[in-house]
Amino acid sequence: MSSFKLRKQIIAYAHRLDAKGFVANHDGNVSARVGDSGDDRFLATPTARAKFDLKEDDLIVVDATGKTRSGDAKIFGEWSLHAEIYKARPDVEAVVHAHSPHASALGLGGQSLPIDFWPEAVVSLGLAAPCVAQGDIGGAARRASAAL
Repeated sequence: MSSFKLRKQIIAYAHRLDAKGFVANHDGNVSARVGDSGDDRFLATPTARAKFDLKEDDLIVVDATGKTRSGDAKIFGEWSLHAEIYKARPDVEAVVHAHSPHASALGLGGQSLPIDFWPEAVVSLGLAAPCVAQGDIGGAARRASAAL
């Protein structure tokens, strides 16, 4: 896919996250692998930018070490989570992570997320998705990579 099309798709999904209420203002990020599956670079939304306001030129190219290879904006804090997913799964072409305002509020209140209305989730998680203590994102990235 051309860089132009990839940029347009990332922006479209960032705008959708905002429009559907899956993120509040600048929370969450969208990234997509650049090049083939052996390439360690990904195109991503930058940190601290409202998703509804992003344009194609706002995106950055990041490598697996967290170095920004292209673009003027700053990298988002969870970049290592995206990098670990791309490293562990060469077949994955894009990653979206959101900070749902509702799930975040429950988590801040130390409450589990009820999922008893979602049969597929109940089979694997039980009646609620547990709330875990906030930790460092590097540890989360390593745990996610191990789970993949």
